[in-house]
Amino acid sequence: MGPSFFPFFIAQYLRSGFTALLLFILLTPQVNHAAQKQSVCKKCNVLLLNIDFLRSDYVGSHSGSSLTPNIDNFFTEGLVYRNIYSPSGSTYRGNLSVFTATNPFFYHLDVKTFESLRSKPGFRHWKNIYTSQTTLAEHMQAAGYYTAMSNKGTRSGKRTMLGRGYNTYRQFPIRVLIEDQIDHLVELLESTPEPYFIHFHAVPTRLHRAFYPRYREQIKDKNIIYIPYKFDNKNYGYKIIRNHGATKEEQRQAEHTIYRQQLKYADEQLKRIFDNLSGRMENTIVILVSTHGTQIGDKGIFASNGVSYESNIRVPLMIRLPGTRINKVVNDRLSLIDLVPSILKLLNLPIDMTERNDFFSMHTNDRHYQRPFIAGHNDKDSYIIRGDWKLFLKTSTERKLYRLLDGKISGGNIYNRNKMLALKMETSVNQGFDLNIELQENGYLFSKRTLETPELYKLSQDPLENNNLAAGNPQITNELTDLLHQYQQEAKSKIDDLNLD
Repeated sequence: MGPSFFPFFIAQYLRSGFTALLLFILLTPQVNHAAQKQSVCKKCNVLLLNIDFLRSDYVGSHSGSSLTPNIDNFFTEGLVYRNIYSPSGSTYRGNLSVFTATNPFFYHLDVKTFESLRSKPGFRHWKNIYTSQTTLAEHMQAAGYYTAMSNKGTRSGKRTMLGRGYNTYRQFPIRVLIEDQIDHLVELLESTPEPYFIHFHAVPTRLHRAFYPRYREQIKDKNIIYIPYKFDNKNYGYKIIRNHGATKEEQRQAEHTIYRQQLKYADEQLKRIFDNLSGRMENTIVILVSTHGTQIGDKGIFASNGVSYESNIRVPLMIRLPGTRINKVVNDRLSLIDLVPSILKLLNLPIDMTERNDFFSMHTNDRHYQRPFIAGHNDKDSYIIRGDWKLFLKTSTERKLYRLLDGKISGGNIYNRNKMLALKMETSVNQGFDLNIELQENGYLFSKRTLETPELYKLSQDPLENNNLAAGNPQITNELTDLLHQYQQEAKSKIDDLNLD
C-alpha cells in the first residue's frame, strides 16, 4: 500500500542478508565488535512480555512516572518507543491484528458477535478467514524455535485462534494473580529448549475489576471496594471495584487510583523476570509491549471494549537487544502492526517488508516510511493519523430486519430477536463492509444504515484531544475519511482474494 520512499540503492541493499548487521553497526557505535557480531542474533531467544492495559502516560520511560522503576531500569539499555499506536483499542482485535501483522478491519466481527458465533455452525466461514493469517508463533516455530505461551485472558490466545504455532501452551483463569503466572514464566525460562520464543500475556489490571493479593496493603478510599475471593478452595486474593454509587468524577479518580496500585504491583513482580534474565542477555531479545491501553473513566468512558482515544491506543514498547548497550528513545509515530515483521527481519527470517515500516531502520540516518499513515479500528470507531493530524471517526449503525409478505413489509422490526439471521444476510454482501445495505432474501428485508461522526485533532497542540477541529477543517477531515475508507476496503479485498468457503 503506497509507494516506497527509499532511494533505489537503499531498497536493494535492505533486501540483502546483511541488513541487520548494517543496522546494528549504525545503531550501536559504542559497543565492542564481539557485541556487534552477537547483535545479528540469527538464533537468539525471544521473550515477549505482552502486558495488557498498559498506558504510555503511566510508564516511567514514556512519561516520567515513578510507578514502574523496574521496567524502566531494565530497558535503560534498550530502545524505548514513545509514540507507538495499536491498531485497535481492544484485546480481541488488537492481539489478532498485531500478532498476524494484519489490517484490523480484516477482523471485522465485533467482539460480542465473535463470541456469540463461536459455538454456531456459521462460524466456520469466519474461522477460515481468521486462521488464514500466519501468527508470529507460527513464523517462529517454522524457523526452528521452540515456542511457548503463558496466557491470561479470554480474548487472547486460543479463544481468538491465536494459540496456533505453540509447542507449549497454558491458559490461566482470569482470577489468577500475576505473581502466580510469573512463577510459570520462570519455569519456562529455566526449562524451555533454546532457541525459544516465549509469549507471556498478562492482565495485571483491567477495567471494572482488578485482582490483588491478600498480603499487600490496601488503599483506604470509600470509593474503592475490596472483595475477598477464593481460588482452588483457598482464600486467595481480592477483587477490586470502584463504588458505582459515587459521582462520575469520583469513579474516574478511583479507577486511576486502582490502576496505579495494580501497575506498581505488576512492576514489582516483573522484576523477578528481569533478575532471572541477568545472565541470559547475551543471546536473548526481550520485548515489552501492550496491545492497548485503557480509558479508566477518561472522557467519561468506563467501557472496556476499545475506543480510539490516545489513552487507549498509544501504548508503550521497549526492546532490549542482546550484547548491546543501547540507550535510545524513538519519538517517531509508528504502528504496532509492524512489530512482527520488524522482529522477523531482525532475526533474519523471511518477511516481505515492501509495505511495512521497519522499527529498527528508524534509527539510521536513512529513515523511511513505507506507509505514510497509521490507522486502526474498534467496534464502534476507527482512527487514522497522518502527520500531526488525527481523525477519530465514531460510527453508529442502525440495523433492521422485517418479514416480507407478497413483497411488502409485514409487522415490525424483528432484528433483536433474529440477530444471527440478520448477520448472515449482512455478511453475504462484502462480509459486512458496506456502510449501507438494503437486501431482500428468503422472505426477509434487511437494512443497515451507518452514521459516521468525525473528530479531528492536532496532536502536537492537543494531546488530550479536547478540541475537535473537524468543522473548521473540512478538507483535511474529508481526505482522512476517504483514506480510512480505502484502508477498510483493502481488508475487504484481502478477504475476497482468499476464496474461502
